[in-house]
Amino acid sequence: MYMFYKNNLFVMPQYWFGFASAFSGQTLYESIIYQGYNTVFTAFPIIWFAIFDEEFTKGTLLREPRHYWIGLKDEFFTFKLLTLNVFKGILVGLLITLFVFCSLNGFHIEEAGYNGSFWMSSAILYAVVVIDANIYVLQVTYTHTWVSTALVIASILSYFLLFWLENLFTWSGPMYTIFGHTMTDRRTYIVFLINTWFVIAMEMIHNRWYDWRVI
Repeated sequence: MYMFYKNNLFVMPQYWFGFASAFSGQTLYESIIYQGYNTVFTAFPIIWFAIFDEEFTKGTLLREPRHYWIGLKDEFFTFKLLTLNVFKGILVGLLITLFVFCSLNGFHIEEAGYNGSFWMSSAILYAVVVIDANIYVLQVTYTHTWVSTALVIASILSYFLLFWLENLFTWSGPMYTIFGHTMTDRRTYIVFLINTWFVIAMEMIHNRWYDWRVI
């Protein structure tokens, strides 16, 4: 379900941005950094989760085999849950796109037709998507270790590292020299804080609702 959610979260802002750009074909993400989403920025935390995370110890599972009924009955892989996760990715994609671009003035076009805030807004929106996808893994993890936490932090920081590297070279096009301006703008950190709070709160509310429904 995570794969459906995180890829909808990544793709849908591009779709929603189409309404603002009159579906002109204007790309939302810079093409080089675009390639790192599944291969670097969100790859390693979910790999660790899939291999090492345990809701119950092996001893508990041997003593209490009833815990296996979740898998036998596909409790966490149903059409309803699939639809919910896809819809959640679509909705969150819309909300973060509106929030980031409205907060950073990314939709504003000057009289000369120049939009100085667009690529700054784009870079922050991409960062928000990366943060959200990694926080999701952090929230569903049962077995937290220093390694799992470090992988989440490193995955998020890897985006900013690549953003900084691209900013150094002229061939990076619109990303050239914007890192300093983006990361020294106070609005950037307000966007990060509010977005992080929103995503964590939304997942907590969803989990409490699910627990209440089951009980």
